[in-house]
Amino acid sequence: MIIRLLQNFTSVDLHPSSAPPEAHPPAAWAEASGRKGVEKLFPKMHLTMYTNVSLSIKTPTIVANTLLLSGRFVG
Repeated sequence: MIIRLLQNFTSVDLHPSSAPPEAHPPAAWAEASGRKGVEKLFPKMHLTMYTNVSLSIKTPTIVANTLLLSGRFVG
């Protein structure tokens, strides 16, 4: 369902400043090689991948309003 929702937006941007400190990877990771050195959030995994805390995203307001008015998005 979340994939269907996200497919309706023209862009989705990570908004890390709204996340608590435990959502960010340790500072030591910045010097690491590979994916670890470029991660912007602290990934976790269970049956599916998830983050330690919830994150906020920004989407264009006009698209969100269009979805709400058209009835295509029912929260």
